[in-house]
Amino acid sequence: MAKTPKTTKKNAIATKWFVQPDGTLSKYPTVETTALRFIFADEVEIDSTREDDGEGMAERYYWHGKSQKFGDGYAGAKTPEEARDGGEKCQGLVTLQERAANGEWAKAREGGGVARPSFVAAAVIAALEADGQEVDEERRLAIVGKLKTAEERKEALANPTIDAQYKAAAVERARAKAAKAAELAGTTEADLSDF
Repeated sequence: MAKTPKTTKKNAIATKWFVQPDGTLSKYPTVETTALRFIFADEVEIDSTREDDGEGMAERYYWHGKSQKFGDGYAGAKTPEEARDGGEKCQGLVTLQERAANGEWAKAREGGGVARPSFVAAAVIAALEADGQEVDEERRLAIVGKLKTAEERKEALANPTIDAQYKAAAVERARAKAAKAAELAGTTEADLSDF
């Protein structure tokens, strides 16, 4: 029997897990997932399987899940552009559509794994604009279209000019995160005497 994870403080009522054919539990579904398991704080477990569902439910779940997954992708956006193309706090709809087209459910965040398509596209555009070229919406969409796969993004980043823009933008994102953390730190009365 697979080891049953406990609920966390973040969600003290219940946690959701995807049961795999070998009985292991995962936070992410796979094409082999056999059940959705709810583990309640009182350690009661309830599994829900496809066989439990009535006719037509799979299609409804598909559309609901896709809507939820894509909506989560732009939940932190502050502008329509960020919602589409991604930003510091969101992946963006375009990135999620590209990942779905490539069969990718979840990806490692920046610093682990392949670069986000929206960040690479922004670096390409910045490099072109630094070279004095104009990038209109049609060209921007063409650039995004050329960066759909991980291999295409790696090839783009092999260009030193694009890589420099990509790294400069990463530094700016890190600076913004550091500034936000410093701002929050300035408003706390946390005790640091134990350190």
